[in-house]
Amino acid sequence: MPNGCEHRRTSGLAGGVIAGSTALAAGAQPLQLACESAGGYFAGRLTGILPDLIDPATCWYHRDIGHAMVPVGAGLTWYAGQVTDWQHFCREQGRLSELAMATAGVPLEAFGNLCCAISWYMAAGAIVGAPVGYAVHVIQDSLTFQGIPVFLRRC
Repeated sequence: MPNGCEHRRTSGLAGGVIAGSTALAAGAQPLQLACESAGGYFAGRLTGILPDLIDPATCWYHRDIGHAMVPVGAGLTWYAGQVTDWQHFCREQGRLSELAMATAGVPLEAFGNLCCAISWYMAAGAIVGAPVGYAVHVIQDSLTFQGIPVFLRRC
């Protein structure tokens, strides 16, 4: 049965791979690709344990709404419709920060703009990595003998 360490490890890996794949598909340069992959990895690790924070394993309602197929599927479907716009915004801000870095007259200003670009690119990766990490956790739990509920277990 998957535990917290396994959920974090697999969710982070899946989040990083999917975020990197979307960056490659968008024609990312090396800095952008590395940052988006890292952002997806860290977001996937964080959201990979979120279902167990919503429905703790020590409580009677473990694997309830945070693991249920319909609420999770509905949330992820809504989220998927927003991802493209959010990623486009973050990538555009990252590109603007890189442009500002290239035209900066003072090294400290260039460094500040580089940090902004890295942050925006990591956010673009995190936008994709977060739902992937959550979904990987739910998929892992659905493959155990306990399974996951369709709606709620409490009903």
